[in-house]
Amino acid sequence: SKHLDISEEMFEDVGQCEPLTVRLKNILRDYKDGLTIIKELIQNADDAEATEINICYDTRAHCEDQRSLFFPHMAKTHGPALVVHNNAMFTDDDFKNITKLAG
Repeated sequence: SKHLDISEEMFEDVGQCEPLTVRLKNILRDYKDGLTIIKELIQNADDAEATEINICYDTRAHCEDQRSLFFPHMAKTHGPALVVHNNAMFTDDDFKNITKLAG
């Protein structure tokens, strides 16, 4: 990005045997109804001992102005979104585990 002086080469490959985006797409496809994923995210927050959880389903598309994106090809990912936040602390182990999603 011109704004932050970063490039895609700066990101480290964490060694997935399938692309993370493909894995996440398959996980989401396996949820048969819309509420199951919400229940899972609430359970994850509870397991992490969060005391707050915020869930926002945003139906807007945000791809019209590509000037604010890190990379122009990111525009196709700026459509409707489910945003979930909780107040639990994300640990180094959590980060390691999320990059090693198992099938």
